[in-house]
Amino acid sequence: PHGFLQRFGAERVQMIDCHDDKHVHWLTLAHFFAGYLEPWTRARCPDTFRRMMLKLKDWPPDQDFQSKMPEYFADLMQALPFAQYAQRGGVLNLA
Repeated sequence: PHGFLQRFGAERVQMIDCHDDKHVHWLTLAHFFAGYLEPWTRARCPDTFRRMMLKLKDWPPDQDFQSKMPEYFADLMQALPFAQYAQRGGVLNLA
C-alpha cells in the first residue's frame, strides 16, 4: 500500500458520499485510503460536518486499471471481495 500511495496518492479523484450521493471532488486518493485504514481521519461533509463514507467513482477515469498500473493489477484482482461480481472474469460481473 505504501508504494501505491507514494505513486498515486496525490491524484485528485472523483468520489461519492454514500450517505447522500453527493459528488466529492476536492480530495485525493490518499484521503480515500486513509479513511479506511484510520476511520477517525475520514473527511467531513462541509455542510453537516459528519464524517463521509466515500466510494471511488471511475478511477482511473481515463485509463484501464491494468494499463495504468500493471504491476498492481494481479494483486488487486486477488484482493477484491465478491470475485464473482468484481473481477473481470466474474460470472456475475455486468461490466
